Amino acid sequence: MLQAGPRDVVEIHSVALRQRIAGINAVKAKAYAEESQLIALELMGYLTTFYRNHALGNYGPGLARSPQVQRSDDDR
Repeated sequence: MLQAGPRDVVEIHSVALRQRIAGINAVKAKAYAEESQLIALELMGYLTTFYRNHALGNYGPGLARSPQVQRSDDDR
């Protein structure tokens, strides 16, 4: 489950952007590129927060603990 990283975000961003700007004018393509960089950075922030919360055991509402993570009573 916990295997996505920054390179995955960049790869998804690159593929999605290439598909989106195919065949559109340069001005619009530049606008998409600029906006998508901010979105990719925001996504990396969310990914970082998710991993930090997971590492700290902060599983918010609706977030199930990964079955690979087993904590003993001493860890609580």
